[in-house]
Amino acid sequence: MDVPRLLRLLIVNDQGAESVYGSSPPTGLSPTLHLDHAADLRAALDVLNRVPEPDAIVISERHVGPHPRQTFAKIRHVAPAAPIIALLDDADEAAAAALVEAGAQDYLVCGTFNEVVLRRSVRYAGERKLLENLLSQKNQTILNQQVELLEKERLRVLLEMAGTTAHEVNNPLTGLIGFLELLEMDDESFSESTRDVLDKIRFSAERVVKTIQRIQNVHRYQTRKVMSEMRLGQPGRLSHRVLVIEPDNERARELIGVLDSFDGVETTRVRTGHEACEYLRHGRVEGAIAAQDLPDGPAIDQWRARDSSGKAAGPYLIVLADDPLSVELSPPFEGGVATILDRDSLTVDDIARALHAVFERVFMDRLAEDRSGPHDSHAHAAFTDAEEPDRDRQ
Repeated sequence: MDVPRLLRLLIVNDQGAESVYGSSPPTGLSPTLHLDHAADLRAALDVLNRVPEPDAIVISERHVGPHPRQTFAKIRHVAPAAPIIALLDDADEAAAAALVEAGAQDYLVCGTFNEVVLRRSVRYAGERKLLENLLSQKNQTILNQQVELLEKERLRVLLEMAGTTAHEVNNPLTGLIGFLELLEMDDESFSESTRDVLDKIRFSAERVVKTIQRIQNVHRYQTRKVMSEMRLGQPGRLSHRVLVIEPDNERARELIGVLDSFDGVETTRVRTGHEACEYLRHGRVEGAIAAQDLPDGPAIDQWRARDSSGKAAGPYLIVLADDPLSVELSPPFEGGVATILDRDSLTVDDIARALHAVFERVFMDRLAEDRSGPHDSHAHAAFTDAEEPDRDRQ
């Protein structure tokens, strides 16, 4: 008879680990079953940072909280491969369906299962988690391909427009040069100043001819790296501006030190929400990182109420909270708020991932604006002055 493999589980509830079986737990657990226990979500995250990633995480619905998507996202951040199984106090199908929809791979009802059922649930949940990860990877691949195709199509259209424009300019230009040649055949009747003007006209016309020839000879091009392929910390990338909103000097220095370690990231620091709004009226940033509570009010409320006129895309806010579970967050990027990070467990990777998501979203916003047609020139210039070459002005 085959011996079941060792199953490692993390149980998140306010009772003992064995209480998942109900009010009358078994007298002894199987030697092939290892249970770690955490009394709440914060303790669970601490355990996941210290022990090997478990085969599954069983979390009581009481500890999921009112925002299950955020709770599950925090768990996936430290244990991305571990499936999540919700533990319900009673067989409430509506509650179970809501938790599964929010990101749990399966659910169990406390007191209605044994170790055999538990193992089966872990196996099924693991299979669902694997499929979800594969689907997510495929979706990201498709998204990247769509962005690349849009960029290629945009460049193709620009090249076609450039070729058409060159052809339209070339026709009257040919006539202009022909008239100049006719005039030069009788230049003895012209004064010296007139001949000088004709020479300048010919010189300018020849410059235009060379420019048109360069446009007409363009037959190959390369698309640039899109934002979804960019990683912080690599040299040679475009510059990204980040606004740090932090009243505490020591915390601000610490955060700016982390941001300065990323190549291509420039920072500006303000202390209050009012100062941030004033800066945004004149300065250009793609993202902002703010303390949850500022001297003049909650950062999220002020950010949503800010005057964002004149901004082409973004910026988006990353909030550093002492108690993230107490902050109600709309879907990511709604109202200009990207995500909420736990300040107590904050890492450099957390900041890098959040900023990458912000920069990617800003890039997608700009791309959508480019595809939708002309828009306010001031708004467009707010984000493209530093990236586009100067154009000759007539």
